[in-house]
Amino acid sequence: MASPSSIAYFCVTLLAGVCLSACVSQTPEERLANSGPVYGPSEVNYMVNSSGGAIDLKNTVDVAQTLGRYRRLNVGESEAVQRLAQEKFDGFVISEIQNLQPAYASRRREIKQRTQKLSSSASPPEVAKIQRDEAKSLQKLDSEIRNQAVIAAKRRYGSQIAVPMKTRDNKPVVVVAKIRGDTVSTPTTAVELDRKPGSVIEHEGKRTTVIGNQVTLDN
Repeated sequence: MASPSSIAYFCVTLLAGVCLSACVSQTPEERLANSGPVYGPSEVNYMVNSSGGAIDLKNTVDVAQTLGRYRRLNVGESEAVQRLAQEKFDGFVISEIQNLQPAYASRRREIKQRTQKLSSSASPPEVAKIQRDEAKSLQKLDSEIRNQAVIAAKRRYGSQIAVPMKTRDNKPVVVVAKIRGDTVSTPTTAVELDRKPGSVIEHEGKRTTVIGNQVTLDN
C-alpha cells in the first residue's frame, strides 16, 4: 500500500502535467482570452452588439474583448473625440427633456396662471416685477427638467461614450470618454478591440453607447 507522502507526490505531479499540457496546447490568442481583463475596474473590458435605443444587456450577443491600449491620443485627437461625444450626449439630453415635458406641463401652467392672476390687479411696476418672477420660476423649472434629463440619459445610455477611430492599419479601435455631470471629459487613450465594435460597451454592468461617427488617428 502506498504511503500518504507518495500519493501526495503523485497528485502534484499529475496536476502539474495537466497544467503544462493546457498551456502548451493553447494558442497565444486563447491564452490572452483566458487571462482575464487587461484593465482595472474603472476601464473598458467588453464590447457587445445591440440594436440601439434603450439597451437591454440581457439580449446582447457577440461580446468583443479589448486587447489593450492602442496608443495615447494627441491634443487634436482628444479634442475631436470630446467634441463628438459631447454633441452626442447633448442630443441624448435633449431627447430626454422632450420626454419629460408632459410630466412638468402642469407646473409650467400653474406658474403662468399665477402671473396672470397677480397681474390682473397690479400696477405697471408691479406687473414688471411679477413677470420677472415668472421668468425666474420658469428658468428654475427648466433647470430642474434638464438635471432630470441628464440623469435619465445616463441611465438609458450609460455614463461613458465610445467613439470609433479610423486607423491606417484598419484595426478596430475606440476611444472612451467619461461623462461627469453633463460634460464629457477629454479622453487620452485609444483602446484596441479583438473585433469590429458594436453599439454598446458593457463592463461590470455599466453600459457605454458607441456612436457612429469616426475620428481619424494621425498615425
